[in-house]
Amino acid sequence: MPKDRNMKHDYMMILRRCRVDRLEQDLGIDPSQNQRGGGTRKKGRGGKLTTTTTTKKKKKREREEKAAGAGRGRSHSLLRNQNRRLARRPRSRDPPPPPPPSRAQPGEAPRRHHLCSWNRGGEEGRERAPQPLRVMGKGITMKGDSAASMREEPSKKELAIQKRLDYLEEKIKGFKGWSHWSEADKQASREYRRAVLEAEYDRLGSLSDDEEVEEDEEEELAKYLKNWIWGRLYRLDETTIIPPIRFWDRSPPPEAKARTTIQVYSAKIVGLSGGLQFPLDVFGTIAARDSADRRRNIIFSRERNNCQTLTEQDPYLELTGPSRAILLLDPVSIEVMLYVKGSVQSEDRILNFQAFELIRIDTVLSRMINGPYTSKLSTLDLALGSVVSSVEGLVTIRLIDGATLPAEFLVTVYTINSKPSWRGSGDEDTDCKKILLLDSRRSPDAVHPSGHITLSRNVVSTRITGKLAICIETPVKDSKENKVLIELRFPARNKDKCHFWYPYGPGFIGLAVFWSLISYLPSY
Repeated sequence: MPKDRNMKHDYMMILRRCRVDRLEQDLGIDPSQNQRGGGTRKKGRGGKLTTTTTTKKKKKREREEKAAGAGRGRSHSLLRNQNRRLARRPRSRDPPPPPPPSRAQPGEAPRRHHLCSWNRGGEEGRERAPQPLRVMGKGITMKGDSAASMREEPSKKELAIQKRLDYLEEKIKGFKGWSHWSEADKQASREYRRAVLEAEYDRLGSLSDDEEVEEDEEEELAKYLKNWIWGRLYRLDETTIIPPIRFWDRSPPPEAKARTTIQVYSAKIVGLSGGLQFPLDVFGTIAARDSADRRRNIIFSRERNNCQTLTEQDPYLELTGPSRAILLLDPVSIEVMLYVKGSVQSEDRILNFQAFELIRIDTVLSRMINGPYTSKLSTLDLALGSVVSSVEGLVTIRLIDGATLPAEFLVTVYTINSKPSWRGSGDEDTDCKKILLLDSRRSPDAVHPSGHITLSRNVVSTRITGKLAICIETPVKDSKENKVLIELRFPARNKDKCHFWYPYGPGFIGLAVFWSLISYLPSY
């Protein structure tokens, strides 16, 4: 080993170069193609053999040599550099070698390599057999038009759409004006509904199911009962404590006036769906809540053990109220909770559930408030009206001195307003709209042995400047018109009692109306 420092350095570089050349020779690398990693060799000063590299790489290599130490450490550094040079060499673009020959026996199908998708036997154009798709541990084989077989069958789609079209057809027949449409307009409406339902079916894949409909109805009802705003003051089933005609026999207080009220004319069920058909055994309640008392003012009420049977010829509910005039000073809440009786209580279904408010929009005109209120399984056609400047009237009827009425008779009333709504306003007027107070066919025990007739409902609102007409009619067979037996008109008053004895047969029929102004305060 030379003792001179410069000679020692040259000796070490020559020794290192010899090791690199030996590695290149063992690995079969051409030194002329490895200019970047090993540099170029040339004669230096004094004929010495030196190696030229970039400054940064040279310093980096010196640091690696110092860290690795002598002997084995330098050999590891050379091998690492050699691996880097091999990685930088350009890769060959020659095609991959052919697959190994097949080991299949004569007459046997060529085997497949466990990592490759080509045939080892050299057959080309051979299609692979459909492989099962593994989904959640189960095999599903996709063949041909399997995607089409997973869609809904056209027959099922057509049945679902036709079922919904039948339901809509029945519901539309209950609306006024449908009978006046031409056949061309009706057919155009049917085609439009079919197109809409087909688009909905294609978008959702199905139409709403009856079970889901019932669950939605029950959820809405439970939510309403839970979040009722007056629940901290009253029970939901409490009825109003305000009696009718409070001031008929005494001087009314200053706040008792002729006020705007809600008149209830009729209620019927139309447009059944969800597999429901007439006849139906219906029970439940229809009630109103006004600002005078937030308790229920019952309009219709039936218990489960006393259902009313509705038929297609007679779909009207037998109303029993209101028990007093419904004051339309603040918004009036209308609640509808009707059920269909099943064979057992667990099979009862929600026929119609509604909860809405009526807002006072006019203080001059009396007008009808007609609204079919559609629920999931039926439509309730509830005919209401607002009567401005009205007073409260209570009707009573009594048979005197042996007077008798036919077995089937009806008691109806209607109001005659001296100042009806403007005919040009386009609103339906409340004038001469009949209200059924009693149908003896539904209430055969309405006539008491003492002669007193118990009416199903007896409170009517009448404009202070108008009149109230009371009619007793009897139905005529094979005719829509009834035969009028008695008709009397009583002018409205602030208070007091109007009565008249009408001669009928061997005796008399006593008709009386008690009048009272209306107060918004609950008690006096």
